[in-house]
Amino acid sequence: MPVREAVVVIKETTTMQDLHNLSKRLEEELRIRIFQIAIHKDEGYYDKDTKAWKPNYHAHLVADWQDLETGKMLKHQSFHYSKMQDLAAECLEMERGISGSLTRLEAVEFKIKKKEEDLRVFRRTI
Repeated sequence: MPVREAVVVIKETTTMQDLHNLSKRLEEELRIRIFQIAIHKDEGYYDKDTKAWKPNYHAHLVADWQDLETGKMLKHQSFHYSKMQDLAAECLEMERGISGSLTRLEAVEFKIKKKEEDLRVFRRTI
C-alpha cells in the first residue's frame, strides 16, 4: 500500500472531529483515505527576543495513496495539491495561504537576488 503523510497547521482549538471531517472531504473529493491522525499541540520554541513560548500547533495525517479501483497509486496533478490546501483551510476554518506560484521566486531568480544582495553587502564593506 503506498502511504503518504501530510502535516497540517491547526489552531489551538482544532479538534479530532475537525480533522476527521477534513479526512472525509479528502476521500470524497480526491479519493485520499486518511487512516491515522495525530494532533501535536506540545511542540514549539521560545522566541529569542521575547523569550515567549511560540507553539507550533499541527497535525499529522497518514493516508493510503492507492486507487482502490485500479490498485495503482493515486496520481495527482499540482492543482490537486492546491485543492487539498483549500479543503484544509475550509474544514479547519483557517485563512487560506497565498499560492506559492504567486510568492515564490524560481531557483534562478532566487540565486540572482542572492548574488545582488551579496554584492551590495560587499560594496558597503569596501
